[in-house]
Amino acid sequence: MNSQNFGLAALLLVSLLAGVGYVTLGLRASDHLKDRASGQGIGWLFWWSFSPDLYDDDGKKLCRSAQMLALFIIGLYGVWYWSLVRGN
Repeated sequence: MNSQNFGLAALLLVSLLAGVGYVTLGLRASDHLKDRASGQGIGWLFWWSFSPDLYDDDGKKLCRSAQMLALFIIGLYGVWYWSLVRGN
């Protein structure tokens, strides 16, 4: 395995772990919705963590963690694009 393939495999692993972590935070945060009826499915939207006012205090803490993870995932999009364009 050459270094470029190893880098892409590592990037894939980091991306998968970040995505699973974000979904996990969303599922945990859904238990902390103030009004469950208005927030059904909110945890599955990518931007759910940027609406912390919908959650109790514990949910707001999860939102802050998820916001940082979401920004990291958005940064990964750029890394993927740069890696794939550079590779061609």
